[in-house]
Amino acid sequence: MTAGCEIVLARQGDIDGILDLQERNLPQSGGMLSARLPRAWFEAAIMAMPVVVARPDGRVVGYLASAPLAAGAGVPAIEAMLRAYRGAP
Repeated sequence: MTAGCEIVLARQGDIDGILDLQERNLPQSGGMLSARLPRAWFEAAIMAMPVVVARPDGRVVGYLASAPLAAGAGVPAIEAMLRAYRGAP
């Protein structure tokens, strides 16, 4: 753990910070994220699988999301990756 920075499982209360960070890292903002995921996606992901956040002083500065394959439905970048390679069992 980095001094002064919590690295923990995300809570529903972290979603605003995650969405803000996501928005600031989309291509139109100069970032490299390939997809904008809506609030509902993060709400479901936090309930279904681990989502990890980094919070120095309580503010989200990083996140790592995992989700079931079905959660990628309707997200073009994820659908394209899964068409290219679905993964091994």
